[in-house]
Amino acid sequence: LGQAALRAGRFADAVRQVEAAIEAAQVAGNDWEAGLALAAKAAVAVRQGMLKSAQRAYEQALEVLADNNRWGVAQVEYGLGTLARAREDSTLALRYYQDAMAIFRELDAWPEIARCQAGIGWIAITGGDFALAADSLAEGLGLNQSCGQRLGMARGLEAFAALAAARKQPERAARLAGAACQLRESLGQSPGIGPRIENVLELAREQLGESLAAALFAEGRELTT
Repeated sequence: LGQAALRAGRFADAVRQVEAAIEAAQVAGNDWEAGLALAAKAAVAVRQGMLKSAQRAYEQALEVLADNNRWGVAQVEYGLGTLARAREDSTLALRYYQDAMAIFRELDAWPEIARCQAGIGWIAITGGDFALAADSLAEGLGLNQSCGQRLGMARGLEAFAALAAARKQPERAARLAGAACQLRESLGQSPGIGPRIENVLELAREQLGESLAAALFAEGRELTT
């Protein structure tokens, strides 16, 4: 329930549910669940911009999970990577994502591997390593497609749109942006263009003109998966 509230942007509800989960797990003496709940608490704090609180919660989670839950440890390391990205420390974020992915590969956890590859891909786009970005995003998108993770696929298309924009490929960027938006809307998410897609479209408009960028975006919305 806390994770659902977080995804819906209801931070107060998320905090209340996660704190209840931590307390229940501690009362039951269940370190596995307590560690995962602490990791969820940290994720909420990251979204709220409370980075020091997030760091403490992740460290507590790692201590609790270290001896009993390798998947949980990898989840925390992925979270620490996201925290490092929020602090604009790309080197540390990359290390955490790679460490998490190594564990997820041991466990054959495809959706989680895809999330790590997405994080690496975004770091690589920002850093100008387009080859690494393409390789990481391609594996992540393929895994999400194999698992039927349509939201992960939409996010992957957004990332590829950003990569195309960074590579000065405005036509491809606009089409992929349209495809990503259509896929998100097909999942029941609110219609509209998020900030990442808006940035891509702004670059496409500057290079192609308003009308052509809009036409290519519309063309992308008609593409099949």
